[in-house]
Amino acid sequence: MNRDYSEKQDQRLSYLEFGGIDIAQGKKNVWDFRIEQEAYDFFMLARYAKDILAIEAGLEDVANGKYGDMAHRFNENVHAQDGLATLIIWEAIHIAVEKGARHPIFLELGSTIFGCIEALELFRSIIGYGPEVRDIRFRGIEISDYLARLGQKLHSGYDIRTWTVPETIEWTSDIFYAKGVSLLYAIRSATDMRKCLEYAGVGLFDYNFSLENMQKGVLGTGKSVAYIPLNSFLEETADLPQRLYVRKSDARIDAASKRARCHFLWGEPELVQELLARIDEATLKYRSVLGEENMETLLKGYMTSAIKDYSLVDLNELREIAREGQLLWQKTSGAG
Repeated sequence: MNRDYSEKQDQRLSYLEFGGIDIAQGKKNVWDFRIEQEAYDFFMLARYAKDILAIEAGLEDVANGKYGDMAHRFNENVHAQDGLATLIIWEAIHIAVEKGARHPIFLELGSTIFGCIEALELFRSIIGYGPEVRDIRFRGIEISDYLARLGQKLHSGYDIRTWTVPETIEWTSDIFYAKGVSLLYAIRSATDMRKCLEYAGVGLFDYNFSLENMQKGVLGTGKSVAYIPLNSFLEETADLPQRLYVRKSDARIDAASKRARCHFLWGEPELVQELLARIDEATLKYRSVLGEENMETLLKGYMTSAIKDYSLVDLNELREIAREGQLLWQKTSGAG
């Protein structure tokens, strides 16, 4: 697993610049300039601290019954606008508790300052049921010691542990979560991907799989990323009891690059089916509290039945999709 999101041969720098422009004179002044890890630390702290404050204000809106204000605030001021992921995580945690986990484990790759905590508190406050968020064991994998330590200080009342050294990570979790960009930076092989998912009750992630051989590229940060071949991942995990479920409604393929970007659920079939049914039930309950428009805002327009939208495809079928360089659901506009 890639520790610092860079490679030895890289001739690129990530930077963050702060300054001012005198519009009248057409003159630019740079007051501060940071590179590499400091640039990442400064920028990500500002981004996700803003998210936390916006969601905390949303919690006050919910307490006062101002659901429209909460939804507007979420839409306008939160960068990580993935209410659907939070809903799925919350229902997965709820199921884990019902099955006997007194302190379910949530593991996130790219945890930054654990803004997921405020997001889960928000969703719990809306619906008013489920385990206490403080009973969850939050575990994170993060490249920044600075952000990892701040995340703990900002959430002193929660059970938090973060790893910055890959060799020390404890992978067991009730739910593993990662944003696609974090996986692209960190994962360098199908074996790396397996490590993330093998000991997870449920895995929730989006990712760009290569439909051919291993591919490498550079994202806007100036850092290298790797696109793992779908076939390699399927072969690496063929012996595991978990299976891969793909969200059909927003599966995308880039024919030129031969890559497929999809949102995935990972888990044993019986558990995933239970989770999908619970997601649909919970969506109806949240909608009854928030109203149609606010719910649509919170889920970024996703109003599809999860149990119809996510499909299990067997390994041979997925390999065939990879060989053909297309998605089975390429012409599917949605479900439910």
